Amino acid sequence: MTIENYFISTDDLLTLLFHEKDKKISIHDLSMWVKSKTEEKFVVVPREFCVLMVSFLEKQAAQKENLLFDSKKVFDQIEEVKRYL
Repeated sequence: MTIENYFISTDDLLTLLFHEKDKKISIHDLSMWVKSKTEEKFVVVPREFCVLMVSFLEKQAAQKENLLFDSKKVFDQIEEVKRYL
């Protein structure tokens, strides 16, 4: 699993920055904007949500280590996600 780099044009960024009436951008609006500019591949979520989700997945994978999926691959993917947190 690789998290791809995605590029948004500076023109789009400038449009976002200079068309806000209040000179403020809410996290929700920023999230919706990022989602729309990346073909819904990226969203903005609270970091704590990601930390909790990774912790949950680690516990689940450890409990199910003897099942049919490749547990080493799962743990490697979890470690990769943790590098972004």
